[in-house]
Amino acid sequence: MPPQPKRTGEGSSSSTPPPKKAKENADAFTRDILAERNLAMAPPENYPPSPALAILRECVRSQGIQDLACSNDEYNQTVVKEFYDSFPGGVGAHTKEVELKLRGKKIKLNRALIETILNLPHVSDTDEESFFATIGAMPTSALHAITYINPQALIAQNTSSLQGGRMSEEYRAFWLFLRYNLIPTSQKSEVPIESCKLLIQMRREERPIPYARYIFSAILGSAVRGRLFFPCLVTKICRHARVVEKKSDPIISEIAVLDERIFAKSITQVRRTQAPPPPPPPPPPPPPPQPSFTQGEAAPSSSHSIPFDPSLVDPNIHAMIQHYHGLTMDRLDTIEALIRQITSMMSWGDHDGDTSRGSDEGGHGDAI
Repeated sequence: MPPQPKRTGEGSSSSTPPPKKAKENADAFTRDILAERNLAMAPPENYPPSPALAILRECVRSQGIQDLACSNDEYNQTVVKEFYDSFPGGVGAHTKEVELKLRGKKIKLNRALIETILNLPHVSDTDEESFFATIGAMPTSALHAITYINPQALIAQNTSSLQGGRMSEEYRAFWLFLRYNLIPTSQKSEVPIESCKLLIQMRREERPIPYARYIFSAILGSAVRGRLFFPCLVTKICRHARVVEKKSDPIISEIAVLDERIFAKSITQVRRTQAPPPPPPPPPPPPPPQPSFTQGEAAPSSSHSIPFDPSLVDPNIHAMIQHYHGLTMDRLDTIEALIRQITSMMSWGDHDGDTSRGSDEGGHGDAI
């Protein structure tokens, strides 16, 4: 059998994992690594504290998960890739333990080992079942607590995820912690609904959270495809099993920190990428000014305020309007003529009466 080509980052050929038959997992040596983050348990010097991070730090202390949050110092890049490459095929959600062999050392990976390495509080099987039953029964309406401004934002979008930009600052701090240290994901803008429920449970602190179960499931998923998660934890597991490290193995010690500076930058980026709110509707135009009239001056007829467009009226109706309008104008002319005639007759009657009265008076005087 011809010698196999050496993979990038490997040492001598003796350290190359033996080939597996019908291997189902993607090649770990060609995949990227997504490292954990260290939560700063105090704000940077001369930097204002963040209320959201203060709440997160208090939850970390009260739940006793400081090692999960703060002990990620370095990882061995080659050992991490060999660790994931040594996974057998067929692992799934119901797998409770995986036996690996790495550089001549056997590793029994299970939840108990993760609890030991990270000094996590033990969660019994009964408490674990109760926790996941609570998660499953949580209604979607309970997730409105993690949103800001618009509590109905979750209903208006895909029910399988929530836009990270719609989170309040408090829950966004929890999400930045969990998406690297507990339920890692390469997705930045969408938060799965199940992860949202975990955020609420962690914030409320109502029951023990099976952190080791979440980490174990994420490692199993990472072994199959996608990015390689928990490199700092994997390195600790391998060192706990006394896996030999070589001087040629690259050690990565630049681990990102989650503090007030990074959190403020994250909030700024989210607000910058969000769509701006729609502008308010323009105010209605003011009414046209009404002309003022002095006393005794007639106001213009309202019939002339709106121009009449005959093309907008049915021709038959228009003809009827013209007919009755003509009749009305004729009657008005007749009435005006009668008024003038009556006025003229009255004025002549007054003049004749005055003359008769004067002659009578004069006659009576002559007689006397």
